[in-house]
Amino acid sequence: MLKNINNNITRMINLMNSGEFVAAAKIADDLIGMNIQDPRFLHASGYAFLQAGAQAKAMVQLHKFIALVPKQHAIINIVADLRSKLGYADAVNYFEQSINLSPTTPQYYFNYSLHCYRAEHFSAAKPLLIKALQLQPDYIKVISQLVKVCIKLEETNEAQHYLQKLASSIVDKNAEYYNLAANVYELTKEHAKAVDNYILASAEMVEPAVYEGIIINSVHAGQIDTALTWCMRAIEAFPELLLFYDLYTKLAIEAGIANPLAVLKEAMIKLARDDFYASFITMSLNLGDIAAAKDALKQFSKVYSSGYQFIMKRCEVEQFLGNHNEVKTLLTAVEPQSDAYFEVKVLTELALGNYPQAKSDIEKLISNNEENQYYKALLSTCNKVADPIYYADAYQPQHVVKCSDLSHRLGTDNFDEFQKQLIESVDKLHVMKHHPANQSGRGGSQTPGHLLERNDIPAISKLKELLTVEINHLLTEVDFERWPHFSKNNHTGKFKFVTSWSMKLKTGGHHLAHCHSKGWFSGVYYISIPDDMNVNDNEGGIYFGKPSIQVKDEITPDLVINPKAGDLVIFPSMYWHGTVPFSSEQDRMVIAFDILPVAL
Repeated sequence: MLKNINNNITRMINLMNSGEFVAAAKIADDLIGMNIQDPRFLHASGYAFLQAGAQAKAMVQLHKFIALVPKQHAIINIVADLRSKLGYADAVNYFEQSINLSPTTPQYYFNYSLHCYRAEHFSAAKPLLIKALQLQPDYIKVISQLVKVCIKLEETNEAQHYLQKLASSIVDKNAEYYNLAANVYELTKEHAKAVDNYILASAEMVEPAVYEGIIINSVHAGQIDTALTWCMRAIEAFPELLLFYDLYTKLAIEAGIANPLAVLKEAMIKLARDDFYASFITMSLNLGDIAAAKDALKQFSKVYSSGYQFIMKRCEVEQFLGNHNEVKTLLTAVEPQSDAYFEVKVLTELALGNYPQAKSDIEKLISNNEENQYYKALLSTCNKVADPIYYADAYQPQHVVKCSDLSHRLGTDNFDEFQKQLIESVDKLHVMKHHPANQSGRGGSQTPGHLLERNDIPAISKLKELLTVEINHLLTEVDFERWPHFSKNNHTGKFKFVTSWSMKLKTGGHHLAHCHSKGWFSGVYYISIPDDMNVNDNEGGIYFGKPSIQVKDEITPDLVINPKAGDLVIFPSMYWHGTVPFSSEQDRMVIAFDILPVAL
């Protein structure tokens, strides 16, 4: 028996030396039930399983090996790496053991950093990588990983530094390098360079993320034709991935292409998948093309795999048509499967005037989604029509809507020059011709991306600085205690901008009433306002408290503000707000944003 075991161990080692790891692992599998404690077998079988891709078995065998032969730091580090990949919480202990036993081995720090990276502990990964690089300055994998970590930490200068170091350290740049460089250029908002590098990466990396990177950065760079072209290439490469059909459709709408739904429609018919029908119906309704939506719904009825999704799309169409009793009947045919069901139900009950039932359903939604500002907006509407006396007392706009003139932060002369530079800078970023079909704006264009993160544009950086100071001041004037369901406990005295954009409206332009579901406070800074608007009719004004959803009883605004250029208005993200159309031939340009409090 012992001789046979020794022979098999020798065979395993010989096979591994020949690169035949699967065959060696097969022998190990045959022997593993014999509970062999020979360190040679445990070591050999562990490596055989590791090379054959059987990570869990490798970890068990190598773990047994280090129990018999301690202080084998190389094996300990391998076990640590395996335990990390397999999700064991104690992986850190093994990493630290290996480093303590051999503190000058750069590979151990690198492997430990990968564990931190997987756990999204990027600030912990960085010093480990720096230590590995100190031990081995030409360690390409470490330099590359440092670039990734600095991107995650949004450390722009350091990401650029390590990318330059990587570029000088490698002879032949490959797709992985170009993809990494594109990510850095995204971070630095050099979108044209990001596009160029993503395109170079795409020669070898035929992956959705690379194509998406080309498309999104092309939009940011104002290269709309390039974005549309790569949308079509992505559709050819990934014909069943809805993402690229949706991107193409939205770009085609905003670029003013005739029949923007044609590509999505062709795929919808060809693939006959629920998600394609659902997307086409929603896109059609966003464009107001009820005939296309109804036709798609008719086809959908013949092929759907999920009766629930089909019913929900029927509800969406009937709700668009104002057939709320029909929606109510349809909802009784299915069991609730998501918040979307209750959202449709609430809108139906509000339209029919069934306010107590609507309120009950809204409160369920809020209890499961405490920070969803849209649900809080629905509740405020329900309170307004069901109990106007309570609403008038609880939702007083003067307690939470604050307005100020930003010019006092710079002085009149300096502010006029600043405004001029800001207008010129922001206007260049309006690369689209039309407003997004699924947004509240009508009759204008919206900038892509997070505008206030454009640190490469001095005027925008200055505005962010001014806004930060002024918003902090205005928040001290907010009476957080006066509003129901308001996140007053979140106010820490510090906040961050989570999204921002500019909207440029032309004559007749306006915003439908809406709220910002993922914000806490929202705001608008007015860059330019036409000087010939009819203020008596509140042209271009921003109103609060009147929703765009259909409610049985008439609702009027709580407050209307007629801002001037240089004004800043902030308000709770849950508060319905919209703007009044204006007739001037001059443009009206603003910057809007959402903020969230930062935990201290």
